[in-house]
Amino acid sequence: MSGIAGWVNYSKKLENSPIKAMIKQNSRPERGGEEGFWVSENVLLGAAGADQPAIIKRGEEMYVLVFSGELYNTADIARELMLAGSRVDAASPLNTILHAYLHWGAEFLNKLNGVFSLALRDAEKNRLILARDRLGARRLFYTQEDDGIIFASSLKSLLAHPAITPRLSGEGLAEIFAVGPGRTPGHGVLQGIHQLLPGAYLIFDQFGVKRHKYWRLATFTHEEGFEETASSVRELVFDATRRQMSPDAGFLLSGGLDSSALTAIAKQEFGRQVTTMSVDYRGNDKHFRPNAFQPNTDAAYVRRMTGFLKSDHETCVIDTPELVEALYDAVRARDFPGMADIDSAMLLFSRWIARRVPIGITGECADEFFGGYPWFHRPDAGKTFPWARNPEERMKLCSPELINMIRPEEYLQARYEEAVSEVPFLPGEPDEDARMRKISYLTMTRWLPVLLERQDAMSGAAGLTLRAPFADHRIIEYMWNVPWRMKYRHNREKGLLRHALTGVLPDDVLWRKKSPFPKTHNPNYIDAIRELTMITIDDPRSPLAPLIDKAEVHRFAKNLTHETDTPWFGQLMNAPQLLAYLVQVDFWLREYGVEM
Repeated sequence: MSGIAGWVNYSKKLENSPIKAMIKQNSRPERGGEEGFWVSENVLLGAAGADQPAIIKRGEEMYVLVFSGELYNTADIARELMLAGSRVDAASPLNTILHAYLHWGAEFLNKLNGVFSLALRDAEKNRLILARDRLGARRLFYTQEDDGIIFASSLKSLLAHPAITPRLSGEGLAEIFAVGPGRTPGHGVLQGIHQLLPGAYLIFDQFGVKRHKYWRLATFTHEEGFEETASSVRELVFDATRRQMSPDAGFLLSGGLDSSALTAIAKQEFGRQVTTMSVDYRGNDKHFRPNAFQPNTDAAYVRRMTGFLKSDHETCVIDTPELVEALYDAVRARDFPGMADIDSAMLLFSRWIARRVPIGITGECADEFFGGYPWFHRPDAGKTFPWARNPEERMKLCSPELINMIRPEEYLQARYEEAVSEVPFLPGEPDEDARMRKISYLTMTRWLPVLLERQDAMSGAAGLTLRAPFADHRIIEYMWNVPWRMKYRHNREKGLLRHALTGVLPDDVLWRKKSPFPKTHNPNYIDAIRELTMITIDDPRSPLAPLIDKAEVHRFAKNLTHETDTPWFGQLMNAPQLLAYLVQVDFWLREYGVEM
């Protein structure tokens, strides 16, 4: 199920052509290509996906739902509703959601275990409800007009509405050049466009917009001992994997702890052969060099796990030309400049997977909650966003005019302080525990959304569904209060998780040092990005021109080598990705017709 859009306005009669154009722009191709609409004088709702919209009629009143995403506990909710007397169709997630709303009101959102963006029309109360899953794994953008609201699950769908013009203000430029490829929660970058916060819902009626949070982390003292905690973690991970497993799913296998564990659990639980898939790059066997972020390649560990699992395995090998060319399609998929070739690799991998299976299971989202990232272990972390490194190097490529306008260091610091002010600290906890709680919160609310958007956008553009069992909200709620000393057991990143999964994996895989999503080490990529950057910035029509210091970008590109070390965003975004990001910014400004 995917792709929703709508338009509600209480003061004028609406034409239905915009909603059809918006759904046509949906970035998630559906098998079968079904589209559905619900049209009234003041309300237009649309969805790309089978059996939508879902409708329940009670007397003269109608309740209409459009939904993008997946629900992993439909049976549990339906059972509870049936016991309460509801005549729910337990085979239909959408019908179950509508009955849940009728029974619990807006509290129904707390019952849902899944990833979603949704819009629900309550005719009796003459209101629209927009909602998003707890982590924001599915996107939902909106803009307000006089007496109206327009929304869509992708930016390109929203921009298909004729009333919306894409404009970029100084604050939007700061989001692109100081925060990007991350974004401040709720920020739609373009002027007047917002993104509904994760774990939030919005009610729009004739009195306007009211925003609410239905999910927040609850902070309290963790009472369980280490072995009991490890047992709880094991149970939660097994249950999340069972809920998201499907007979037609394949597993994205890197040979690391997280993906290997999920694959092994599925093999153990379902007792049948599993399909595994990995990604590599042409030339990496020759050109890979270990570093602090990537201490080793995946290939040997993939072979170890496929032998252990006796899985049906294939490897997708990506070559430099297709990786570079896909930079543009990656922007179209994300609707923003993103993680450069880290995005385009995921897009190419997703297309490759989609030709084999409709659903992929990924080990993403364990590092955020079990303490896997390097910045959890750096003593200097915690003074700014720990993944936003070397901002001064990045700003050297920007024009003085842009820097004077956006004041990037001040903007980034203000956003950091805003994020820290939200942290629900435990009163009286030791300073080091408070520091780690802060880093955990920043990672969950400011870093993870970049990866979730990448997963949703790239897989969706390929017509693939990716599921991440480690992102189950029950795991997150539990891990939030587990002390750092337990997470860092055995003085190892994700020590608690490793201990909890003892016996599930071979020891050499169980205790393998963390290695992130692989990227290309082929020097041909540097040559290709250098050439593409020069072509881009030398184009007299480039909208990027007033935003960069052209001479400095030329110098940076000319001197770029395999040894250049300018990490600037997370573990994988280094000097080549900085240039590729500028190329993506230029393309985004052109492709989306952004006015500045």
